[in-house]
Amino acid sequence: MPLTVKDYHDAIYVQSAVNLRAIARSLALVMEKMEGDTNAVNQHPIVRLYLEQMIHLNHGGLGDSESYLRAYTEVEKIIAKYELEDGEVEGESLT
Repeated sequence: MPLTVKDYHDAIYVQSAVNLRAIARSLALVMEKMEGDTNAVNQHPIVRLYLEQMIHLNHGGLGDSESYLRAYTEVEKIIAKYELEDGEVEGESLT
């Protein structure tokens, strides 16, 4: 199953989440949808946003703010490009 606009929205919404377990579960589910080799999945902007919030909740210090901003901006651009009322992308995989 390919990624949907909702998956990208969720990556933005998770930035205000407070339940680390729920974030980890959601990240695992969305990563199951991602295609490509391990490096491509590891570097995906959705993964970057989830991990940033997990680091924040763990009081692990802030990650690299430049790569965080790039990931956040890329996710927002994808949402703006593909968003439809039903939250689905027609005929195109977002992975």
